Amino acid sequence: MDPTGRLTGNQLIFTRAFAVPVKELWAALTDPDLTARWIGRWEGDPASGTVQLHMSAEEGTPASPVRIDSCSEPYVLAVTTPAEGEPWVLRMILSSTAVGSSLTFTHELPTPVDASSIGPGWEFYLDRLAAVLDGGEVPDDFEKYYPARASAYTP
Repeated sequence: MDPTGRLTGNQLIFTRAFAVPVKELWAALTDPDLTARWIGRWEGDPASGTVQLHMSAEEGTPASPVRIDSCSEPYVLAVTTPAEGEPWVLRMILSSTAVGSSLTFTHELPTPVDASSIGPGWEFYLDRLAAVLDGGEVPDDFEKYYPARASAYTP
């Protein structure tokens, strides 16, 4: 399994293509019924600027607040989530393509850090997103991602 992301300075960047229209990709990133299938169900009022995310593949973890920093449907979604140490700043840029849509997902790291567990984690979740959009089997075994892809995200 080759990594699909790259570590560039303080940015962990993933670019993925999908055979669905950009509005369908947007829905998979923002509709709580769809997000529940790949990353987790969120609840709350997005107009308030914050929602609570319940991660679906990490049982037993409490809901996390997710601050909505920017939302421009159906092309830009930027959020900040708490994490151990520094908050995680995440940006999703969507675009239409001739055969569907693409997603550029960027995780802004606070400093150049060892992303050997973060990178495989995003690979796992983005593969889950792809499976939801393709109607395939959603991966559920993180062990296939880590440590197999860890070295690709070590500075």
